[in-house]
Amino acid sequence: MNPIRVALQELNSAKEKLKSLGVVRSERLTSELGEYFVSQLFNYTRAESTSNKGWDMKSLDGKKVQVKAHAKGWDNHYGYTHIPDFDLFDELVIVVMTPDYRIKYVFQMSSQEAQKKSKMNVKARRFELPWKSLEKHRVTPENQPSHVWEEFGTV
Repeated sequence: MNPIRVALQELNSAKEKLKSLGVVRSERLTSELGEYFVSQLFNYTRAESTSNKGWDMKSLDGKKVQVKAHAKGWDNHYGYTHIPDFDLFDELVIVVMTPDYRIKYVFQMSSQEAQKKSKMNVKARRFELPWKSLEKHRVTPENQPSHVWEEFGTV
């Protein structure tokens, strides 16, 4: 059989296995993995629908949480998250993963803090939040212990 077709079948099988484990719910693999990671890390409840405008889950105290997940290539040094509207959520969690979906960075902050650190890209009509400005918001296995770090692996 064609090696490309074999690899695609293996990918599909892996996605089906992740669905059966409750990790992913849609075809947006990177986003779903990030949301699952955040739900496990902070004990947040994922929204029933995968298409809420501006938020993905709720915190224990009922805050709307927006998760932005990225899987960056080893040579991709672009370090921004785009945010279209800060008014739709209370808290932002950014998950940056490697190409093989290990956790590289996690940042957690309020919507207000994210907006303060963002810059408007007028041409793209969206805010850009540079990761280099988020070090004080970084979440690590040391300051947020959880089994999920080991499940995903870190770099």
